[in-house]
Amino acid sequence: ATAGGAGSTQITNPTKVAATGTADISDIDIAGVFGDTGKIKVATIEGVTVKATITETLTFTIGNVAAGSCLTDTGSPTVVSTTSPTEVDFGTLAADAFKAACHELSVTTNADGGYVLTTQETTNMQYVSTNLIDTTCDGGTCSQITADDWATASANQGLGHTCTNTTGTPCNTVYTAAAGICVTPPCYRQFACVGSDANCDPGTGLETAETFMSSSGPAADAGKVHYKISINSTQAAGLYQNTIVYIVTPTY
Repeated sequence: ATAGGAGSTQITNPTKVAATGTADISDIDIAGVFGDTGKIKVATIEGVTVKATITETLTFTIGNVAAGSCLTDTGSPTVVSTTSPTEVDFGTLAADAFKAACHELSVTTNADGGYVLTTQETTNMQYVSTNLIDTTCDGGTCSQITADDWATASANQGLGHTCTNTTGTPCNTVYTAAAGICVTPPCYRQFACVGSDANCDPGTGLETAETFMSSSGPAADAGKVHYKISINSTQAAGLYQNTIVYIVTPTY
């Protein structure tokens, strides 16, 4: 080793000569005005690099929710339990009265940039070629983008949805915070309808899926999707159905 820098206290390690994993042995000479001399032997060796690889992870589940755990919907709906993660069965509907049901959506990911969970429907709920429209809520102007209060079933028929937080706060704040035309949360929206214009009333079809839940980093989140429906007295009889699609996109 040699002295260097601004003073004799500065030490420079010698160039590596020994094989990797074997220490180089160097002498440091000691001398000075104190009247003695000597040597110090110093062993220098590489530091140990510790490595581990963590793979990207993502899980998404749809869980059933009992009627007693599907709460907070406005308009005093009759709440039904969900018994399948791939189906919501409202049963028989009565005019000018709400029914509601819930699924719990759970997302776990280690994505550094978080995730976005979007919702969309393939068409309106339909019986043959008859549409059961998406709701426009109490103010008549809610859409797949704009949320509104929806506490009155009469004259405000259709299918709509909202979100309530279960674990964390993943729900889009358009559902959970009073803003714009929504005065009292929960606030409701239509599902974005990606079908054709004829199959998407009152919208124009080919709508862009909208954010339902999200996070800005790694998360283990859960939120309830509340499906709510009402009809008027002139809705044609039949078994109406459509398909709701959820897509989770992580950013690693």
